[in-house]
Amino acid sequence: MTPTRRLFIQNAAFSVIAATLFPAAFAQKSPKSQGQTFNPDDLTALDGVSMQTFEAWIGSSFRVSLNNKTLSQLVLLSVEEMNTGAKEGSSAGQAVIRRTGPVSQAPPGPAVTSFALRFQGSGAALKQNTYLLSHNWLGNFPLLLVPSGLSGSRPTCTAVFSMLDQRGPKRLE
Repeated sequence: MTPTRRLFIQNAAFSVIAATLFPAAFAQKSPKSQGQTFNPDDLTALDGVSMQTFEAWIGSSFRVSLNNKTLSQLVLLSVEEMNTGAKEGSSAGQAVIRRTGPVSQAPPGPAVTSFALRFQGSGAALKQNTYLLSHNWLGNFPLLLVPSGLSGSRPTCTAVFSMLDQRGPKRLE
């Protein structure tokens, strides 16, 4: 069967109907259910977040829960800056792209700030998922945690933040 516009529209309509009738098929819990785990208000804790926000809390504990069930405690091991651009003078692992003909230069976009939080767990290894983290000073906020290997006998996981610079692109004068 070849893909057609009619088939696409038909499948899209079935998806909308299924999402309306069976929201649990598309999410962990229905948003209408009691005790929902995701609350858009929780994202306000992440407004203006930076590396410095978390550096002060290295060594402190975070409670981890999923679907209103506390799973374990995580200890923040480190906060690491992630280089999004290549450093000057380094050539290891860089691909060289050569273009022929006229090249239009795109206007410079907003800068991206990236950093990673590395946690160590107190219990069983967590699977990759979005968990609700609770901290005494930082509050509650959702965070995607990814297993990142074993550190001794305790599993570790990582969360990565990549944010656009709020100041916007620099103007060339």
